[in-house]
Amino acid sequence: MSERLLHRSSLAASLALAAPFVVPLSLSLYVLVGWVSGGNPFWTVPDLTLSEATMVRDAGEAVRLIRAGHDPNRAWPVRADLSDSGQPEVLTPLEAAVQIRRLEFVQLLVREGARMTAAERSTLVDRARRLGAGDITDYLQAAAQ
Repeated sequence: MSERLLHRSSLAASLALAAPFVVPLSLSLYVLVGWVSGGNPFWTVPDLTLSEATMVRDAGEAVRLIRAGHDPNRAWPVRADLSDSGQPEVLTPLEAAVQIRRLEFVQLLVREGARMTAAERSTLVDRARRLGAGDITDYLQAAAQ
């Protein structure tokens, strides 16, 4: 019986000595496999819609999405945590650009293919005016002529 006890205690001691090496090695392998497979094992980022990319002012992601085939004229969902209202919304990227009061995003979206009907332009001008975005109002009115 004492031999068994001695064997168990030496096994426990061996495991205790190996743990400081095994744990970091296991964690390193986990990270390596995650990165090789194209993910980040520590930080998962939900995909952004085109309107969400606009709301968070990520011009690079907005352009990437448009060039990957996302329609800049379609209304896309915006999650509540990214929305100014705190509620989920469905906005076109141009509506989102006006909402964040960023002329450069309006111009970027128009350059990348966003189009407006006269009625949509009027709605965007009214929204920009209500938000105090005079530069956007001026741009949209000048683009109509």
